[in-house]
Amino acid sequence: STPITYTWSPEPESGQGTASATYTWATTGTKAITVTAENCGGVATATYTLLLIPPSSQAIEISQNSGSIVTDTTGLTATVEVPTGAVRAPTVLVYTPLPTPTHSFAGGLGFAEHAFRLEAYQEGVLRSGFVFSRPLTVTLFYSDDAVDGLEEDSLRLYYWDGGGWADVAGTCTPPSAYDRDPVHNQLSVVFCHLTEFALAGAKEQYQKRIYLPLVVRD
Repeated sequence: STPITYTWSPEPESGQGTASATYTWATTGTKAITVTAENCGGVATATYTLLLIPPSSQAIEISQNSGSIVTDTTGLTATVEVPTGAVRAPTVLVYTPLPTPTHSFAGGLGFAEHAFRLEAYQEGVLRSGFVFSRPLTVTLFYSDDAVDGLEEDSLRLYYWDGGGWADVAGTCTPPSAYDRDPVHNQLSVVFCHLTEFALAGAKEQYQKRIYLPLVVRD
């Protein structure tokens, strides 16, 4: 039989000239690999698109006719529920937990140990600021330690809008409302587009009492 020559692009770590190749990337994201097979009978070329995510991330595939649920149990439990009809084309949703927010909060807010990033990919392309056709629901479970020093009833999920933190309830029209269960240390809220998210609450205010001597005038 006529031998086949394989050419891979970009240059692989190993396997150039053979039917299989090995690649290693230092960064995550969408990667494209092209292989060309050639012999005396002709040439055939195919391109493959891969989505690489960090080991701590989760990726789920959703479509117009199917939803899904992402559950993060790496720290404090968080679930993100994607309903049927939330997207209009096949979409890969990537959930990445973050140890801390990448942007600091204003002085009056304190971080409550929940931060994550949600990203949407369609046809291998990152859709920044992706807006869903139907709202998603996120449920966050927090510990007593996470809200120590914070006013629990002020807890809100904030999203980074590119210039500052804003309440995620405002991403939908009309704005959504929080479902709070302080007895079980959890809250839920719906949201409509993707970015970086973090749970935060108002810092407790301690009033200092100053005792002055009593002066009585005749």
